[in-house]
Amino acid sequence: MSLAVNRTESDARYTGLFTWDLKADAVYADEVMAVLFGMEPEKAKKGQPIIEYLHKIVPAEKSGLKDAIDDAILSGDRYSHKYKVLTQNEDQVEVTTIGQCFRDASGTPSVYAGVMYLGWHDDLSAGPAFWHCLRALSLAQANRRLDIVKNIEKALKLLRKKLTGNLDLTSPNLVFTGNR
Repeated sequence: MSLAVNRTESDARYTGLFTWDLKADAVYADEVMAVLFGMEPEKAKKGQPIIEYLHKIVPAEKSGLKDAIDDAILSGDRYSHKYKVLTQNEDQVEVTTIGQCFRDASGTPSVYAGVMYLGWHDDLSAGPAFWHCLRALSLAQANRRLDIVKNIEKALKLLRKKLTGNLDLTSPNLVFTGNR
């Protein structure tokens, strides 16, 4: 599998999936993640310690990534982060990772599941304000509070402009992955 991104092909081909069992410190990953991180696909599918993946992050970006992951584990909130991975050829590949840490019945963080997209995906990394606005918009619409709907739509447009320079919320490039 090659990492040369051909924009005419489906982006799903360049989407990596992973699940991290925190207690076992085992990250189970698919072929896309394995190739990106220079690992044999069968090895990645059997689970590897998180450090095996962190070694491939561009050094200047490791601290920010570790902080973002720690925050997501502690809060249980959805996580989104953009960073660069070093390939076997020492090339830098831009990625966006989105995930969430789930807790067991006792409330202990236990499983962290996520998706990695090749490239920057600003619409996916809008952060908590974006997701809270989407959830509030859904509630306002369900309760037919048109005055609130209008204000939330304004807030979403401003967030979108800040992130992308585009005010159009109906843009096909705006990807909604769910509500918080």
